[in-house]
Amino acid sequence: MAITIPRMAFNIGGARLSSVADPRPPLPGVAKYVQPGDDPGPAHAYDSAGGRIYRMDILAGQHSAITLVGSQGQPVETNNHFNAVPGSRDLWIDDAPNAPRRHIFFHGRRFPQSQAPSPHHTSLLEIGASPTKRTVLQVRVFDPTKFQHKRIVTKLYGRSLALNAEGLPAYQMESNASITGGKSFGDVVKNVILKDIEKNKELEHLVVNAHGVLYPPREKEPDLRKRHITIHLGLGINKGNLSEWDQLAGKVRYIWLQCCTVGSDLSFCGEVAMRTGALVIGYTTETGEAPPGMADRTIDVLISQMKVWDGPQCKALSTGEIRANGPASFWSDARYKSDPNLAQSLRFNMLHTIYAP
Repeated sequence: MAITIPRMAFNIGGARLSSVADPRPPLPGVAKYVQPGDDPGPAHAYDSAGGRIYRMDILAGQHSAITLVGSQGQPVETNNHFNAVPGSRDLWIDDAPNAPRRHIFFHGRRFPQSQAPSPHHTSLLEIGASPTKRTVLQVRVFDPTKFQHKRIVTKLYGRSLALNAEGLPAYQMESNASITGGKSFGDVVKNVILKDIEKNKELEHLVVNAHGVLYPPREKEPDLRKRHITIHLGLGINKGNLSEWDQLAGKVRYIWLQCCTVGSDLSFCGEVAMRTGALVIGYTTETGEAPPGMADRTIDVLISQMKVWDGPQCKALSTGEIRANGPASFWSDARYKSDPNLAQSLRFNMLHTIYAP
């Protein structure tokens, strides 16, 4: 449910402001926006000491929203379109500026590491027009890579299928399959993935939940480029059965490899991306098992160790490797249309962080 923030008396320098003395527009009430049946995340708005301004914390990469009460007809914008909250038309959506309860949708920008020395950046949301505009909300956008041992709980929108290795804590998508140890990957593709696509007509997200191991072990081969991944799903997924992925060409948009160290095998992930045309997400370190209590259609993302391969853009290097080349706009691109209904306009979204070893 929405958390409505009570209006408070606003003071500057100890003097109470009144509508007669202050030419600026009155500060509206600010509430966390929650769409019925769907929550864009636990970002929260709250008063600072003395009630002079509302503040809100979100994650870099997160799509969020607020509800303004009592701001009908007043212009509201971010004070710096190039800072933490961009004002571009595809990411800033003010769906009904004359409504008594006005919903504004926005995005927390992710900065390259070279431009993000501090753990957060800040933008101000301002109401009114110069010279009488005033700040209504301060948005602090936190970079989750600055915090150790944190995963990002991420919700997946659209048709989704989870392949869960038998014996592991399972992710719960719209469709789910427990893959036993005796199943070949070709059998999984033909009788699980393609049958699901045939039945439901589309597949936005394929989640592969299994142990990933690089062979040979580090003590026998220290050169990472000579070690190759095996995903222990059924009889295994590795470079020996890459051709099975060809059957999924153009049929899935995102492939989330929730497997340890799979992202360290650059060529494997790149081959999967090229053969399917999908965006492939993998991790370069041990990820651990799915945390307990994960909600339906959510996964945990270890963002500091995440790599993305964009299928149509992947090219093999002379060394045979295929570098991770996912777009820097991966998280902002999750909004694929300007619709105030978040569930219908997002492909995925960060919700919150959780601690994990």
